[in-house]
Amino acid sequence: MRMNPLQAMTNLIFSKLALVADRRVYARPELFGLVASTIEARRPDGTVLRGYKIPAPTTSVADDGAAPVVVFLSGNTGNVSAHFPYVEILHRAGCHVIAFDYAGFGLSDGKRDLDKLIVDANTACDSARREFGNSTEGEFKIGLFGLSIGANIAIALAAQRDDILGAAVEGLSIQREIIRGITVDGRAGPWNINELTLDGEPLAEREFVKFPGLRGPGFFAAFMGAAAHHSYPLAGKDPRVCAGVARAPLLVIHGTTDRIFPFEGAVETYRRSGPKSRLWLLPGVGHAQEPALNSDDEYVAQLHSFFHQNEPTSGAMLVTKVREDRVDFRRIWLEPGESFPAEDKQESDTLVTLLAMHCVERTDTSWRALKSERAQLFESTYGEYMRQLSRDMHAQKILPAAETLTAFAELEPPFPYSHIGALHAARLEGMAEKKAPGIAALAEELFGRFQSTTTRVTSEVGGR
Repeated sequence: MRMNPLQAMTNLIFSKLALVADRRVYARPELFGLVASTIEARRPDGTVLRGYKIPAPTTSVADDGAAPVVVFLSGNTGNVSAHFPYVEILHRAGCHVIAFDYAGFGLSDGKRDLDKLIVDANTACDSARREFGNSTEGEFKIGLFGLSIGANIAIALAAQRDDILGAAVEGLSIQREIIRGITVDGRAGPWNINELTLDGEPLAEREFVKFPGLRGPGFFAAFMGAAAHHSYPLAGKDPRVCAGVARAPLLVIHGTTDRIFPFEGAVETYRRSGPKSRLWLLPGVGHAQEPALNSDDEYVAQLHSFFHQNEPTSGAMLVTKVREDRVDFRRIWLEPGESFPAEDKQESDTLVTLLAMHCVERTDTSWRALKSERAQLFESTYGEYMRQLSRDMHAQKILPAAETLTAFAELEPPFPYSHIGALHAARLEGMAEKKAPGIAALAEELFGRFQSTTTRVTSEVGGR
């Protein structure tokens, strides 16, 4: 549909504010152990999109006869090369992967455009069908994995297309509630959970990013939220609506300590989704890239289970009980044929979910997670640096961010943490370019150091 002049201007403004696109090459697929080929596709308007085709591991194809085909939809910052940790996880989960840069990002032509992101995503899906599908097979299905803004787009596609196998989404947001929450008290909404526990023990108090903007009472905040919703040109801006009509199941993933987009939005979206959907809230984990690093092997297993349509009914289970103002997590072990505990069944005012967990070992009372070396490094050493960098950068604290990033670099973090360091260095360089040229120059130097470490370490271990 052609925009009128006002809509075109609004789209241009929001696109510049919301999409932080660049064409920097953050990493090559081979550094992540990925055998990829570069592919192209044309949007209906002729804009050329470019990305990667990554076949599933041959062992996965042999085991299952055919591997699911998944289109990866990245976040609003950088480009696909900045999101290879998630592409790698999909590959390890036994999936063929198609990952295109949006127009104006990375390898693709054109300009960044919120209104056209859904067109880019549909173009990627059509390309996946051409690359991996058989035109004579009417049952060919496409999986979707969406991250941050890509999560909203993925759910919108699941509501539009008949050929979607399922949509796994991490870090979604509800645009109306973001603005309403910021107007009320400066933090994105929806936000109503004040207490979280794991096996009866309280989890750390939640943090949030303090956003600038107009402040006002509830009625004014509601008006601002509604006005922003109607003018915001993103398909899927309210994933609750899309989830309600989605023609495929969803795997809704969100960290409970996400400082940017609160996990209540994920819960509300899951409530509207179909009966085969799943909810995975990660206690004590923040926004992307934290879940991919903190959970690692378990993330691979969850995506494998979801896209291969296999959900165990016994063994380790994570019970999530969501009440009006609190969430309680409990780890239980179900023997084959054993029923879900009666005391945990759904109450009228409570959402109760049960999710099978895979990378665990049994204990006397329940189970505990088994952590890969990558995940152990996150917990023991690098996670707090990443969290502090997130705090500093979202608060626009350039000097503290530079100090934290310098300390992080002095640790000479191994891959993939060196890659994460490079992402933060590039972002800091952009923030400081006009305000603090000296810090921008330091960030550029740190970017080179992180990139050098990534290349050296991954070549020494053969790619992963």
